[in-house]
Amino acid sequence: MFEDVRLRYAEDARWALDGIDLTLPAGARLAVVGASGAGKSSLLAALLKLYPVQTGRVLFGGEPLAALQGDVLRRQIAVIAQHTTLFNLSLRDNLLLAAPEAGTDRIERAVRLAQLEPFVASLP
Repeated sequence: MFEDVRLRYAEDARWALDGIDLTLPAGARLAVVGASGAGKSSLLAALLKLYPVQTGRVLFGGEPLAALQGDVLRRQIAVIAQHTTLFNLSLRDNLLLAAPEAGTDRIERAVRLAQLEPFVASLP
């Protein structure tokens, strides 16, 4: 939950977030879209404790973010980046970067969940 959140990156900079109020129920999914500079990355930075808000408050599960460890918080939030980064490796090796211990079943499940089966089927 965001309550009247304001965030800026420098004392003399314009507000990246200015009076944001947002409530998401547990387990909700949210797509944040908008023009460049609209505050999408700033919203995420505030939620993940990557940058502190100047005013207002951010709660997660009813707890102030200050009471939560950043790494614990980040394990509970999934983010899909705007741009996909693939290294010059096989798709399997790219997926193993996130979970080196993953076996074939887990990799195939990830491909299904990401709806990449048609893409994988088209590969030589």
